[in-house]
Amino acid sequence: MSDKEILEVRPTTSEKIGNWIKSNFITIILVIVSILYLARGLGEIVRTGKTVLQIITDSAISFTFGFLYVSLMGEQGIMKARGSLKYRKTMEVYGKVIDEITPIADKLDAFCDYENEQALKKAQTRILYKEGLAYKRFINGEYDAGINPTTNKPLDDDQLLAIKEARKAEPFKLTRDLLVSEHSNNEGFANLESGLGKYRKKRLTKRAITKIITAVLFSYYTFKRFETIDIGAIIWYGLQIIIFLLFGFLEQQKNYEYVNEIERSKIIRKIDLLYVFINIVKKTPELLTPKESEEDGGNQHNEPEAVCTQ
Repeated sequence: MSDKEILEVRPTTSEKIGNWIKSNFITIILVIVSILYLARGLGEIVRTGKTVLQIITDSAISFTFGFLYVSLMGEQGIMKARGSLKYRKTMEVYGKVIDEITPIADKLDAFCDYENEQALKKAQTRILYKEGLAYKRFINGEYDAGINPTTNKPLDDDQLLAIKEARKAEPFKLTRDLLVSEHSNNEGFANLESGLGKYRKKRLTKRAITKIITAVLFSYYTFKRFETIDIGAIIWYGLQIIIFLLFGFLEQQKNYEYVNEIERSKIIRKIDLLYVFINIVKKTPELLTPKESEEDGGNQHNEPEAVCTQ
């Protein structure tokens, strides 16, 4: 099963609705504001006249309900994403490639070492290239005396700084656990780690802040009809629920997209690397021997092309 098949899965009704809300979010807000403006003909927004303690109490209740709405809908987004056809197909491919590497799993550590050497070389080459320096001369120590062998002139300050940075370069290291763990894409390997935990904390903070602001505003102000009946309070609380649901649905959609796109792309990246590993073992196993990385100052080898593409 190829990644092309995975990417061709059509969006669900829920995804379409979520995308529509995201695309029309400003319009929805404008509609709500317009309704509030029209409501001026029925009543007015006034201070509640409550004490500080009453405002704090009402704010706490409003915050709790609002936070609950958005948090539960956010978690629902994660669950729906992991149950989506696109995500399940990706995990199916991932499971198959894990099974495929089982007979050669003992070579996985050597593959990680090889990939880390190549990643370090790429990082150092990029740094040196900006200042017109050659990686091979750098790795062979030809710049150690502070002289450029090509021009026989002293290295300038920028070149010396580039050499210093290249020596300190330390790309994120690829490990066996990162490759074979579901929850562990850039040119490096740092983004292979699952960011779902960090993402949840980040969203949690944002949810808390927005709900506190909403809770305080709705506790300090109220909607008062010109006629003395309780329908005003019902309208006001109903408006809060609409806002809670709106933000909750947005949170759900954001979480859904994060898992179904960002987290899934990391799994696809792992699949790519594991196919590279399989191809190396089959076609050029000598690349995974320790002596290879020591020859010629670590000359770069072309890696077999990955089967899956993100």
